[in-house]
Amino acid sequence: MGATIKNVIILGASGSVGSVAIPALTELDFNVSVVVRPLSKSSFPDYVTVHKSDYTTESLTSVFAGQDAVISVIAASDVTIQKNAIDAAVAAGVKRFLPSEYGGDTSLPEIEKFTPFAKGKKEVFSYLKSKEPEGLTWTALYTGPFFDSLLEIGTGLMGWEIEDYKTTIYDSGNQQYDATNFETVGKAIASVLTHLDITKNQQVYVNSFKVCQNEVIEGLERLLGKKIAISRASSVEIAERGRLTMANGEWQKGYFDSATGSTHGPWGFCDFGGRATRWNEVLDIPKEDLETTLKRVLKNKKLI
Repeated sequence: MGATIKNVIILGASGSVGSVAIPALTELDFNVSVVVRPLSKSSFPDYVTVHKSDYTTESLTSVFAGQDAVISVIAASDVTIQKNAIDAAVAAGVKRFLPSEYGGDTSLPEIEKFTPFAKGKKEVFSYLKSKEPEGLTWTALYTGPFFDSLLEIGTGLMGWEIEDYKTTIYDSGNQQYDATNFETVGKAIASVLTHLDITKNQQVYVNSFKVCQNEVIEGLERLLGKKIAISRASSVEIAERGRLTMANGEWQKGYFDSATGSTHGPWGFCDFGGRATRWNEVLDIPKEDLETTLKRVLKNKKLI
């Protein structure tokens, strides 16, 4: 491609992914800007330039002027805003656009039947690809669940409640899935922008490791020196419960059930095969291991 990226702007940077993308990009000497709504009270480091926008195409086109890359980390439900951002990126001459993926493989055929939030992501992805003839390149980044973050938050996310020494195992607990630690998600985003040619118009898969629930349980019990109380549930049933909840308008509540069921279910949503291993090598993603991650999470929670 021959292009270089220097100026990067993040759409939706006040959320969780923005919090790891900003330092990772800065560490690699990108000039980082963010765009927020006019009444936003979000705060950012002094080295980050803050732009305000009502998220219309016209407003975003003005904000994106002089930017080389746009990283979207807004909610999957904000389809119209992402489409506006794509149109604005084309109008402003942006070189690379990263849509709001950073999870399971939403490109799988008919996956939206089990994970409703994938429908919006597919719509955005299709729209983004249609802009290739106009000169906009893209990279869709898939990371699987944010392993250490979800484990540390607990409260039942992905089944984990380690602060109460209990968890829910879905199906056999042997379903392998690719997972990425939270800071590594930020590093992967930044690394995409330092490997422009090979990531041009590509679906990129990364991980910290491939794991299953039973392996996590074994590691936790070994480090804690005590048993974890286990409940059993069906991944298909929890995904369906999430789908129905979201259909009834309770998006946030349903999202976690849907994401949990699809991660541990039989559809391969977060099982990237060997693709993550290849892309980790290409992007110089640091190697990590489950044991070290579990120790860090347990220490942070003051459980060991």
